[in-house]
Amino acid sequence: VVDDNVTYNIVVGPTTSIDSNYDGLDKTIVMVNTNNDVLLGGNIQGRDLNLTNQVSTIGSGVSYGITTDGTYLYVCAPTVKRILIRDTSQISEIFGASCTYDLTTDGNFLYLLEGHSGPISKIPVNGGNKYTIYNGTINNSNGLTTDGKYLYIFDSGNVIKIDLETNQLVSKLEHSGSRGLRGTIVGDNLIISGNDIRRMTTSGNNFSTLVSVYSEGLGSDGNYIYYADGSTLKRYTIANGENSIIVSDIGSLRGIVTDGTHLYVTISSGQIKKVFGN
Repeated sequence: VVDDNVTYNIVVGPTTSIDSNYDGLDKTIVMVNTNNDVLLGGNIQGRDLNLTNQVSTIGSGVSYGITTDGTYLYVCAPTVKRILIRDTSQISEIFGASCTYDLTTDGNFLYLLEGHSGPISKIPVNGGNKYTIYNGTINNSNGLTTDGKYLYIFDSGNVIKIDLETNQLVSKLEHSGSRGLRGTIVGDNLIISGNDIRRMTTSGNNFSTLVSVYSEGLGSDGNYIYYADGSTLKRYTIANGENSIIVSDIGSLRGIVTDGTHLYVTISSGQIKKVFGN
């Protein structure tokens, strides 16, 4: 519903185009809202989260990967689960979509890592036909993310970069240190989890280590990186490198994502937990 008394900002991803035969934007629009929110790296970014220590379990029977388009959460499972954010009791399944380790979205499609060695497939967020978009060599991957134009697959010491328009391999970006597990994007930087939390540009330059800690999952609101330290959920401030504790004893964390207000995490026991924000 559009309120005539509200000025709306239309925030779009890098693949957005305008159809001259349609009075508006085509389906590549990411979201329309009254904030400067944008879907990037599987998270809603643009607002600093004001998180509390209130935690609740909103689902179970899932695997590790979790992503959002701002309206729904999508969670890896034998059949991918879709959870309505405004009413998390509304849980459905996307038939034909399956993953264990990770998935991400550009707002139109889900991109699925179907196994450690692939393949990578895509399916519309509302369900439909599934297509394989990359069946090349993947050695040992736990995660992937997207900026809407490219897909980034974290594979051992490389990041495989795929052009989503052509489904062709662009390059294999090499990074230092141990195997990358999962990641997200902040600006033009990839943030990579594993034995350390690391950063490099989406073109493979300016590699650095941000936090020396093992973390499988991580998410970001654009100014902070949220990561696991054992069963403690922590926050890294991008501007100054400060670390702080959000909540302790939440469980063995796997996936982390934000909808711009709250954080959602998957636990190795198969639960989805919500960390409430204001």
